[in-house]
Amino acid sequence: MADFAILASHPDCSSLLVGIRLDAFDESTATDHAFHLTHSYFIPGLHLPYKALSKEGDYLVVYSYNGYTRITLVPASSYDEAVRVMAQLKHHGRIVTPDQPIA
Repeated sequence: MADFAILASHPDCSSLLVGIRLDAFDESTATDHAFHLTHSYFIPGLHLPYKALSKEGDYLVVYSYNGYTRITLVPASSYDEAVRVMAQLKHHGRIVTPDQPIA
């Protein structure tokens, strides 16, 4: 399976990047996957904190793809940041592979 991700600049700091890995065999499938991820996602507020009682961690993102409910994680310092990151990916995200230069 090829490596694809949807990537965008961080909504609060343009010098940082945020992204989510996509399971896809080709760029067309990755684009379709990214569309469904960014247009059907829900962030329930559940997260895996980096340290006890912290709001910083990996936030659960639930979305629908090919008739299935899928999940992924987005790293963020708070629920509000997770919401902003997903909105940024929706509006400014692009499909990338590891061999592409990031500019």
